[in-house]
Amino acid sequence: MEESVRICDRFLAKAHQNPDAVAIQTGAQRLTYRQLDQASWSLSRQIEGALGPADAEAIVAIYGKRSPQVILALLACARANVTFAVLDAAYPAERIQAMLRVMQPTLALGVDTEHAALMEVLGTQLPPSRVWPVDATAWEHSFAESPLAEVPPRRPVPSTAYLLFTSGTTGVPKCIQTSHRPFGHFVDWYIRTFHVAPGSRFSMLSGLGHDPILRDIFVPLSAGGEIHIPAQADITNPPKLFNWFQSTGVAYAHATPQLLKLLCAGAGPGQTLPRLTHVFSGGDALKMSHVEALRKISPTCQPVNFYGTTETPQAVACHRLQADEVKDPIPVGHAIDGVTLHVLSDDFHPVPAGKEGQLAIESDHLSNGYLGDDTLTRGRYIRLPHRSNMPRVYLTGDRAVQRPDGALVLKGRIDDQIKIRGFRVELGDIVCALESERDICSAVVLPKLQANGEHALVAYLVTSLPWDDAAQRRLKTALARKVPNHMVPAHYVVLDALPLLPNGKLDRSRLPAIDAPAASGERIEVLQHPVGQALTEAWKRILGLPHLSPTRSFVDLGGDSLSFIQASLAIEKVLGWVPDGWETMPLEKVAQHPVRRSQRGSQVGVPIVLRALAIFLVVLGHATPVHFIGTSLLFVISGMSFGKFFRHKLLETGDPRPVINFILKFGIPACLWQILAVLTGARALWLPDLFLMNTYIQDSAHPHFTLWYLDVLTANLLIMSVVYILYGKFLKGTKSAVPRFSIDVMLVLIGLLISFLQVGNAWWDGKLGEDSVAPFKWFWMLALGVLIAHAQTLKEKLAVTVLLGAIGVATLSEIPKISSSFAQIDGFFLIAVPALVWLNQIYIPRWARRVVVTMASASLFIYIVNHTVIQKTRSILNFEGSWPIEMLLAIVIGIACSSIWKKAELLLMRMRDDRKNMKLLSVSKSH
Repeated sequence: MEESVRICDRFLAKAHQNPDAVAIQTGAQRLTYRQLDQASWSLSRQIEGALGPADAEAIVAIYGKRSPQVILALLACARANVTFAVLDAAYPAERIQAMLRVMQPTLALGVDTEHAALMEVLGTQLPPSRVWPVDATAWEHSFAESPLAEVPPRRPVPSTAYLLFTSGTTGVPKCIQTSHRPFGHFVDWYIRTFHVAPGSRFSMLSGLGHDPILRDIFVPLSAGGEIHIPAQADITNPPKLFNWFQSTGVAYAHATPQLLKLLCAGAGPGQTLPRLTHVFSGGDALKMSHVEALRKISPTCQPVNFYGTTETPQAVACHRLQADEVKDPIPVGHAIDGVTLHVLSDDFHPVPAGKEGQLAIESDHLSNGYLGDDTLTRGRYIRLPHRSNMPRVYLTGDRAVQRPDGALVLKGRIDDQIKIRGFRVELGDIVCALESERDICSAVVLPKLQANGEHALVAYLVTSLPWDDAAQRRLKTALARKVPNHMVPAHYVVLDALPLLPNGKLDRSRLPAIDAPAASGERIEVLQHPVGQALTEAWKRILGLPHLSPTRSFVDLGGDSLSFIQASLAIEKVLGWVPDGWETMPLEKVAQHPVRRSQRGSQVGVPIVLRALAIFLVVLGHATPVHFIGTSLLFVISGMSFGKFFRHKLLETGDPRPVINFILKFGIPACLWQILAVLTGARALWLPDLFLMNTYIQDSAHPHFTLWYLDVLTANLLIMSVVYILYGKFLKGTKSAVPRFSIDVMLVLIGLLISFLQVGNAWWDGKLGEDSVAPFKWFWMLALGVLIAHAQTLKEKLAVTVLLGAIGVATLSEIPKISSSFAQIDGFFLIAVPALVWLNQIYIPRWARRVVVTMASASLFIYIVNHTVIQKTRSILNFEGSWPIEMLLAIVIGIACSSIWKKAELLLMRMRDDRKNMKLLSVSKSH
């Protein structure tokens, strides 16, 4: 084959021979060779026109998703005689930008990508005029002259036809340059060997950044065949993928073993693919289990095991599996035409058959080496000492052994490289990404073979910050912005220091083993002992989770203050008592506590007791002239819940969604109650009521009772979330970072100052139910709750007590501006809050425990309904002294509403799980 023959020239010949044949089909869209020829000719002329004399070595980046437009862009670049590189839009933006920095493109084509997203990724490397969108309208062209009469491009054929990237040990992707000749050699061999005829149907399944994508495209186009492109979502859905194969009649498919497993899993009983004639597997180890599954769905299909590297390029060895082959390992086979395979010793001499060595590829059809890295090129592309007059060889880094029949069997790697889901990964690349994080002092990444035969990545870390589930999630999120998903480790082990050998190298034998049964890195099995099983089932029901990991705590699993009481009840029911700090313990640790049964009484958390007492005082204040300020204590308890369940997550992840979900939990029932009041004529419609905004957008013309506590709570929760997100984002981990307890103290002091300014100066400080009132004067109470929740040491508890003492003194002072600033607290508040500081639990009789816990659990609904129930009861009974009945009805109806709401939530959760189970069942039946 002549060097001047480009990878697109065979396509042009086929387009001239049979222009009306189908070239591409995806869904309902069908494109002929004529249409593809015309559109690629037009785009190639535009590319040529945009390049000047200074762009002699022009490189065009093709960025986008799997679509016909990718094929169009590849052909256009090849026809314009420019070097191209395909960048998969599924990769993180940081990874794409690292590739762009290596290749320094002259022009970028954005395929099926919104312009804003295109500029966000590519605009940092190229001016807007050099970023072109290529969308579905690219096919809509007409020509005065037929492009089938090819006009030679004005540019000479470049020495590099295309670039491909692989993982690099330094954290920078390695860029491999390949000319037209090696790829053309492979295409000719493929068509000849596997009898590819015009009209043969090929699937386009490979990842865009993976070199098999080129064989998916150019083999069929060079033979006059058809390319069939599935929807992206169908590729990862086994039944849909199988149905797509069945409906398209694809005959030739290139698939990694992992993708092959998905295809076979999608077949229903008795379903087969009779038109599937060849499946070429590559990218990872093919096993007999894969082949047996393939033979079940397509008994006449020929499985072929390919071996090659991006540097070779494409496949340089193949093995056609015979019907009598039933055992692993499956060989990679023999060399293709024009290639010689060597198994070499450490000094690069051949080893005898049956002995392991490094596999080397000798050929005139290798790639040109690594862009911008001559040292690496010289180290991997060499001439063998015993064959110095022969073509150079590429050292693959793979260990292999030659069987007596000459076929080669792979035995793993000699370096830190591994295949994950078919992608070649340098472990050093992941280490670089990990150690670029500020809190990671050092890291090692190793593969672990799982029970399913796949490899999972395990990261061993030395970190400067405390490690927990939230820290792990934050690290994984940061890595996902830097490397592709398949390079993000599934498991993490934190060590005080990495174990070293006397020579300073890593001692892998001393790294702790990890149990990694699932790719998620999380154990989800149910604990085996009765206590663990009971707690697991209770927490699943309370949190609405189909499964949960026993290594995670109630807080990490998404618990909040509304589910906290239910979960503590479940613990008390199973253990007979509630351990201190249980909400931050892993479930398996909670389940290890001893069971204690008491006939007379039980321990109950102080916040639960005081929540019940506070809501009782709220109801009492609505039914009688007796007035204790229960809502102020509720603000403090709500602040404690915020501190327990949300503060840490906001600091670590900056994600406000858990807080918003919590607000919806009480906001939705409050809104529904307000709507019910309007529908029954209890009050007129006032929209701010429905959005918990009545406190500061008051209907002064029609004063009415509002759920002001929930209005204020919502606003202050959002304000506090913003404060902690900003603190976590801008200060955490820096030298100027302030200790978190100090930040909590500062928030209380700032809140007190704001309250003094608002109340003392009457700034936006109207009367509840009549005039607008800003929520700020209550902010310090929530901040105080956060402070109490995190006051763990004696010194911290004393500091909070001193602060409370100062607040008490200010409350009792005779200075009007100061004392009026604390009008929202009373003696009950000043007695109850210190109890929250110094007591975790108190002992109460068992008969009282049920009443206390039930009221605390239903406090939200008691608060929502109590005023309306009291007023309605009073108007019906209409006699003095009815207040005990009014209070009893308000509390009972609130508890009843709470019970109904929880049952409704449970029913919805079961319906959701049933739908999931139905989907799983349908998939399993189809298998």
